[in-house]
Amino acid sequence: MGFVSKEKEKNLLKNRPYGTFLLRFSESSRDGGITFTWVKQSNSDLVEIQSVEPYTKQHLTAVSFPDIIFNFKIISDTNIPNCPLKYLYPDIDKDKAFSKYLGMPPDIMDEDQSDSKGYIPTKFIPVHMTRVNNPLSMLPLTPEDLVELTDSEFSNPFPPFSLEEMQTQMMSTD
Repeated sequence: MGFVSKEKEKNLLKNRPYGTFLLRFSESSRDGGITFTWVKQSNSDLVEIQSVEPYTKQHLTAVSFPDIIFNFKIISDTNIPNCPLKYLYPDIDKDKAFSKYLGMPPDIMDEDQSDSKGYIPTKFIPVHMTRVNNPLSMLPLTPEDLVELTDSEFSNPFPPFSLEEMQTQMMSTD
């Protein structure tokens, strides 16, 4: 889209279907950056939009923007990765808009495959963190399983929740 304010961005996306996204230059990135914003799937009648942290020149020298868009995923409440980007604004299918700009997919990695310098090819995959109000709600484990894991020698250095604290926390969010 180019130079579009956040307010104009909201106006452009407010009547678009879930998965519609647009690209724009970031207003907040001091060194310049490009971001994308999409219409988020929502259970309410309100249109929700979500933006990703801007990608800078440093990011874009490591991986192309079309590859970023194709590989972008968010983790749903059920811990399943999902790509929320479906249609480039106003209604162009993402595949049609970007597929001709994608890098060649790497062959299936095999220990016998290597380039002339003896390296196995790698692929950079950006990961975006999602802020969750209640991290315990995302766990596919039972509170008992979590207690067992946090009591192990490999647990993190922070004091674990007791079983009662976890059950109380989980019940308070239901």
